[in-house]
Amino acid sequence: MGLLDSEQLAFFDSFGFVVVRGFFTPDQSERLFAEVVDSLTDQYPQVRRAREPAARTGIPVDGVTSWFLPLMNAATTPASCALVNASPLRDVAEQLLGADALVKPPKGTYLSNASPWHQDTTEPHLRAVKCVVYRDELCEADGSLQFLPGSHRGPLAERLAGYREEMAVDEEFDELGEERRWPGFVPPLGPHDVVVFDPHIWHGSVHGRARFSWTTSFVAVPETPEQRAAAHRYIAQFLGQDFVYDQERFPYYDPRWSRADAPPFVRRMRELDVL
Repeated sequence: MGLLDSEQLAFFDSFGFVVVRGFFTPDQSERLFAEVVDSLTDQYPQVRRAREPAARTGIPVDGVTSWFLPLMNAATTPASCALVNASPLRDVAEQLLGADALVKPPKGTYLSNASPWHQDTTEPHLRAVKCVVYRDELCEADGSLQFLPGSHRGPLAERLAGYREEMAVDEEFDELGEERRWPGFVPPLGPHDVVVFDPHIWHGSVHGRARFSWTTSFVAVPETPEQRAAAHRYIAQFLGQDFVYDQERFPYYDPRWSRADAPPFVRRMRELDVL
């Protein structure tokens, strides 16, 4: 029997996301975000100088910069590594996918901006779920994730792609306009909750404020050439971007995956040529 009940499974299938309340204990959340915050502030001095998240201070934070850092160093980020190698979170992902899963490695993030409405992927052959955890309690005013329920597939997703073109975002991002044009559903999220969503779903974050988060994705083991190509592109996507950080201290892939006793899913990732 899986960790999610039939109602949660039906909710995810119908609407494209589900919030699992109280998934983490306070101790688990504290250890995870100690790794997130320590790693980001150590690597990026800009984060050290930033204000505390609005969820704690109530102070709006202006800015357009976000910071991302892989958290797959078993020595310095063991809690992060454990969540993707073998954990109840992996079990939840595989239950939602109905298949064994590969890993898109986790990242710690410090977000100090809003995010226009978008899809994380438009790959038609990709089957994946994305998991996001925040350090602080967030609501709409703090930049919590918003979703358009049911927009992860079918005609609605296609219509919204055309709508996004019509209502394109210019260089000076109009948050009030974005809020007016996109009727998002905003689930309140706490530090012990995890929101899991299909990366095809339309989502955004307006009135964004400074906030720490931890994210990862799980990808269903591909069965066709098209699925393999889509999985490869999605998992390796981060490496094709221009993030500047110490790659030796913060490897994208767990170095232990090169060992003979690596988790079983690693063999399938080698077959995809993503390691």
